[in-house]
Amino acid sequence: MQWTIRRKLFGLTTVALAFVLGVSGAGHWGISSVQQATVHVAATSSAIRDHIEAGVYNDLTRADVSAVFTAKGDDQQNKIDDLRQHCKLLQQRVAEALQFSVNPASRSMLEDESKLVEQYVQTAPALAEVIRHDPSAAAAQLGSYLQIYKTLQGKIEATSDQLAKGAQEAESVAMTRATRAIRVMFSMCGISLLLLFVIATRIIASINRPLDSLSTRFRQMAEANDLTARVDQDRRDEIGELGKGLNIFVEKMHDILVQISGSRGRHECERQTLHHQSANHGQFGRDLSAGRCRVQCDPARESKFADRSHRGRTDGH
Repeated sequence: MQWTIRRKLFGLTTVALAFVLGVSGAGHWGISSVQQATVHVAATSSAIRDHIEAGVYNDLTRADVSAVFTAKGDDQQNKIDDLRQHCKLLQQRVAEALQFSVNPASRSMLEDESKLVEQYVQTAPALAEVIRHDPSAAAAQLGSYLQIYKTLQGKIEATSDQLAKGAQEAESVAMTRATRAIRVMFSMCGISLLLLFVIATRIIASINRPLDSLSTRFRQMAEANDLTARVDQDRRDEIGELGKGLNIFVEKMHDILVQISGSRGRHECERQTLHHQSANHGQFGRDLSAGRCRVQCDPARESKFADRSHRGRTDGH
């Protein structure tokens, strides 16, 4: 397949569009990676916030149980209601932290913690009810409650450490992906610009060189007034077609000039012939005039000339 100028320009446009698509794809991948990492960081931060609140509510439940021991009457009932509310909020915050967590290790620890919270939120209100109705029997259940509380508190602290570690990992992953995306996009842009520059330079050179050669050759023909020379028309592209058209034009001009030159030569010969004939006719007229003058001067010759003219007319009749 012959690469004409039109095909070269079309190919350059196609390559440029391909590079644009490549850069766009790299940019989309980089933005998606950074966005995903950012979502993980935000989710981990929310999980940490909810888990911190869960630790606070856990401490409040301990304070509520202690307040139930010392309170009396309606105040004691209010403390029990606060305990139930704080247990509910504790359970909700742990569930939300589990929902936002994306780190597998953190999710595993939160699932274990959630099971322990379910046990705790049943034990603490039950102990408060025993304290209200039978304070003497509450001492027997206090030990198991404190054991569950200490276990849950240790679990919350361990999970908090794991969530903090997960947040650092998510942030590190986000930074790594962002850096990688920037490098990929800059690399794609650099490679695209370099390749486009090389391809465009080669295409421009392949067009300019034959055009310069054609222009130089045509200028030489014009300066030398040489209509027998021809430009290169062997190329199978638009420049070759241009050269072929110029050659046809010059050849026709040459033929026209040859015809004009031949016609001019014939006209010159005819003019000289007419001039020669005109000169002969003029000499004959002058001789004839001279003969008449001599006859008029000699009566005898005039009589003979008249007889000859008369016989000539008689013979003609």
